[in-house]
Amino acid sequence: MPKVIDQERWVLARRLYGEGESLAGIARALDVSVTSVTSHRNKEGWVRDEITEAQAVVAAFKPEQTHELTDIERERFAAVEAELAATRAEAERLAGLVEEQKPTYEVKIYDNPEGVEEYLGTSRVDDLVDLAFGQINIERTKQGLERISPKTVAPEAYAAKRAEILQDFVDRRTKWVNPESLVRCVKLYNPHTKTIWQCPVEDQFNNEKGSQGSALRRYKDKGHKLVTPYMCQRFNCWNYAAQEDGKYLFEGYCSPAHLATDPYISGERKQGMTTSAMAAY
Repeated sequence: MPKVIDQERWVLARRLYGEGESLAGIARALDVSVTSVTSHRNKEGWVRDEITEAQAVVAAFKPEQTHELTDIERERFAAVEAELAATRAEAERLAGLVEEQKPTYEVKIYDNPEGVEEYLGTSRVDDLVDLAFGQINIERTKQGLERISPKTVAPEAYAAKRAEILQDFVDRRTKWVNPESLVRCVKLYNPHTKTIWQCPVEDQFNNEKGSQGSALRRYKDKGHKLVTPYMCQRFNCWNYAAQEDGKYLFEGYCSPAHLATDPYISGERKQGMTTSAMAAY
């Protein structure tokens, strides 16, 4: 038995058609066939309301008016998508293999506050500033007052705290350097933990005195990579080693001050590792 649709719904269909709805869209709304909608349109003389050219263009590209795929077409699209996914997965696998074969791991450190914000993202920096001002709102909450936004209530203080936080990230490259620690190290990337660590290269560590470069060679065999650009050999310094025209200005250190802490260079020089660990890699 054919489906009977009450007259009020056909009135709705006529109005939708006048507003620019597609035949397919009306058919879906009424749960009838497009042929049935077309028949009513022709029989009752439905007309489109006057619409602007822009509205007509939008209506022409409405999702409802796109071609409805057949089962065969869906299967073909699914097969193509599966093939593309497999190709992407294989490309990622090959890229990973290529990366594994590289003896170095490239890093980028920020040299200024702008670089920090670009790396962290503005919203993340805003969150850090809000945390710094959090005590204010904690006290206000205890007093039954509403929380405030320091950015709007105290814009100058907010800007100053923001600049301080960004600069602190820049200063972290050298802020933990211990003036009394004269240990030389080479920064390596551990692919297993995905972290950068400091490998000591002094006579008293890792059998360096008996076999120069043995520690670096051992960790290289384990898959560890030399961080590039080469970083300062001073322990806990995360600056790049100063270079010019491909040559190290301070024998693998970032500055004359850090070079001066090397007892093998500034004082009595002993045989052992000198400028960098490049030779081991």
